Amino acid sequence: MTKRFLAFLLSCLLLESCSTGNNLPVISTVTPEYQISSTPTSSPTSTQTEVVTPTASPEAMKYQCLDVTDRPPANYILKGTLVFDNDDNTDAYFLNKDTNNVYRFRRGKHERLWGFEVSPDRKHIAYMRSTVDSPTMVAAVATADGWPVWSQATNSFLWTWFDNERLVRFFFPENGSASLFLLNPFTHERQDLQTDYPHSEMFANKPIPRWRFTGGGFPIYDPLLTRVIYPESRSQIQGKGWPIALWDTEAGKLITRIITMDDWGETPLWTPDGKQFILATNLDPNRLYKPANEFFAVSRDGEARQLTHFLDSYQEINILDGYNLSPDGKRLAFWMGAKPSRFDDFRLAVLNIETGEVTNYCVMGGPFINHETTPLSDPMWSPDSTQLLVVNRNPQDTKIRRVVLIDLGHSYAAQIGEDVEPVGWMVSP
Repeated sequence: MTKRFLAFLLSCLLLESCSTGNNLPVISTVTPEYQISSTPTSSPTSTQTEVVTPTASPEAMKYQCLDVTDRPPANYILKGTLVFDNDDNTDAYFLNKDTNNVYRFRRGKHERLWGFEVSPDRKHIAYMRSTVDSPTMVAAVATADGWPVWSQATNSFLWTWFDNERLVRFFFPENGSASLFLLNPFTHERQDLQTDYPHSEMFANKPIPRWRFTGGGFPIYDPLLTRVIYPESRSQIQGKGWPIALWDTEAGKLITRIITMDDWGETPLWTPDGKQFILATNLDPNRLYKPANEFFAVSRDGEARQLTHFLDSYQEINILDGYNLSPDGKRLAFWMGAKPSRFDDFRLAVLNIETGEVTNYCVMGGPFINHETTPLSDPMWSPDSTQLLVVNRNPQDTKIRRVVLIDLGHSYAAQIGEDVEPVGWMVSP
C-alpha cells in the first residue's frame, strides 16, 4: 500500500467540507558514537546481548550510475503483469507484458481506487474503492486479469497482505477496543490476533510510530505468528530513545528491545522466511530526532547486526520509509539522501542483505503527485527479483512523470511509461 491514500483521504475531506554480522549491544554509559544500542529485558528468561563495536566496511556504498534512456534496449525482457493508476485514482489497469492485453479494474460510478498492494506470491492484488460523498469504503481483491474475487464494505483502510492467502486488518474505533485479525478472502476464514502487548505504546494518546501499513504501529507479526514487533512505552527505558520490543508469542516473554532515536524508526519488515526483520532507524543518542540513517537486521531470537555503515562516510543520511524487500528476500530497494555526496536529492539504492553491499544507481526519485517534494512511490520489484519500477521526473522537464524500468542484471534504466504510477507487478495469469 502506498502513502498516496493519505493525500487522497485529505482531498476527500476537503471536498466534503466544501460540499555485516555484529551483535546488538546493550545500552552503556560508554557507548561509542553510532554504536547500536539495546537494553536487556527485565524478564529472567530473556537473553542479554553482548556489546560489540560494529566493524566498518571499506566503503559505505558503491556507485553504479545509470542514465535513464528514452526507451529500453531492443532486446529487453519485461515479464509479468504491470498495474498502473492515474493521478486522481479514477482509472487503474493491468498491462500483461506477456500478451500485451490490457484489463481495466471494475469500479462503480464516481468510485476511486487506491491503496493497491500485491500478494507475496504476486497472484492477487488488494485495493480500496471509495467515493468522496460516502464514508463507506470497500476492500477488494482481484486477479492479474482484473477479475474480482472478493469485496467487503469496511470503515477501515488498514488492510494489507499477511501471506499469499490472508489479509490482515486493523481497526481502532473511537469508542471501544482495537481489533486485529487475519481474513482469508477466498474461504472467509477469520483469525483474531492479540493487539495490546505489555507496555505497548500504539494506542496511547501520545506520539506514535510512523510505520506504514499500520496506522501508527499495530503489532507486526512474523509469518509463523510466533514473534511480534511492537512499539513500547518510553517508561520502559532510562534516558533517551523510543524502544521497539521483539516478543515471543508462544513463550509469552520479551526477547529483546531496540532503542531508537527517531520515534521507533521506520517500518520493520519481516523477511519472507520469517528468520529476521529489517529496520531503518537512527540509534545514535547524540543525533536525537535525526532521520533514519542505517539499516539493521534482527533475528527472531534477538540477535542483530548492522547492515550499513553510512555514517562512516557521510555526515548526514536520510533513509525514506517505503523501502521494499525483493520477493526472494535477498535485497532491499530504497530511496536515500547523503551529504556531502555526489547528489543533494534522493537517489535509488539497493542493499544486499546477506553481504551488506550497497549499490547506489544514481536514479533520482521524483514524486508522482505534483505538490510533493520527495519520492512517494516505493521502488517496486519484479516477481523474479531482477528488475525495479520507480517514478522519476525528467530533469529537462520536471512536469513529465516517467515510469522507469531498472534492470539490475543488465545494468540499464529506461522509460517505459508516462503520467501513470506503477502500483503493482504481478505474475501473468
